[in-house]
Amino acid sequence: MSSFTPFGPTSMSWRIHADPTSLIGGIRALLLQALSIPSMVAVDLFSRYHDDPLGRFNRTTMFVAETTFGSSDDVIAAIEGVKAMHKRVRGTDPETGVSFAAGDPHLLAFIHNCYTDSMLDSYSTYVSPLSLAEKNLYLEEQAQIALLLGAKEDEVVTDYHKLAQQISSMDNLGVVDATWRGFQQLKQFPLPPSANFLSLPWSLVFDSAKDRLPQFAKDYYGITSNVVASSLRRPAMVALGLIARNVLPGHPTYRSAKYRHYEATTRRGVA
Repeated sequence: MSSFTPFGPTSMSWRIHADPTSLIGGIRALLLQALSIPSMVAVDLFSRYHDDPLGRFNRTTMFVAETTFGSSDDVIAAIEGVKAMHKRVRGTDPETGVSFAAGDPHLLAFIHNCYTDSMLDSYSTYVSPLSLAEKNLYLEEQAQIALLLGAKEDEVVTDYHKLAQQISSMDNLGVVDATWRGFQQLKQFPLPPSANFLSLPWSLVFDSAKDRLPQFAKDYYGITSNVVASSLRRPAMVALGLIARNVLPGHPTYRSAKYRHYEATTRRGVA
């Protein structure tokens, strides 16, 4: 698969990724992905997230924005950049003896499935319920990205009913020192002053992401659910999402894409 059909304003990917509550899904995805020992060991040894967590966060956000809202050329360029980086990330962790390769198709499918599951969960919980057809459409759209990255095709889930099982049955799941370091980094994320009001409710966002983890993941982390606290966090997060949706302008790539589609529609109308 070497070509890409860009998503448009009517796609499920635009609808879900443009919403500010996708931040919760992103954190949930990272917490799930960190349970893959080879993945977390690779990140711990090769990533600069310890020294530059904000930079790592911004690069990940930009990749999602470019592959969601970008042109076909933007998407291919972003994916080729990640693939080039993946080629350099391989080895064996001296502490655990675990071998890893960032470009492993099996691992890439797991990372992708954690992400799509988390995005669907976040939107369905904090914005509005999605039908099975809408969920499957989103999975089919996002499968394009996974396959271009090199994920194992028969493990990239496009049927929502199979998603949870595919994630929980992944091999080499567990918690190592690198996992806990990543967990604490997310929990105490150093937001810049420009984050404005997001700096205040970060703990609410992080705890909301924890609330939405599947039970097997909570068991690995030793997270005990507090039903009362969780029930209070949900309406607070819904309200925060509503405020952010009406106040924040959205990612620059998203704004640019909207303008691009508006111009194209206007030209077609004039013609």
